[in-house]
Amino acid sequence: MVLAYVLINTKISKEQEVYEKLKEYSHVTDLVPVFGEYDLVAKLETKKSTDIADYVISIRKIPEVTNTKTLFGLKY
Repeated sequence: MVLAYVLINTKISKEQEVYEKLKEYSHVTDLVPVFGEYDLVAKLETKKSTDIADYVISIRKIPEVTNTKTLFGLKY
């Protein structure tokens, strides 16, 4: 199992709009609004690491998303 956390920045006041869109993505297994440097943290889980790139690209294509940072994790 491949695990990744995507730290997401949105346009000002667009956090909830992006949140609602990401809730519909089947590969997002958890989604949390946060305060600080980032606006949202999305947890992605998949069987293949190559899928993570496609999933992050789909997040980055949301017009209200301005920046992402992806952290790969391991599931023991």
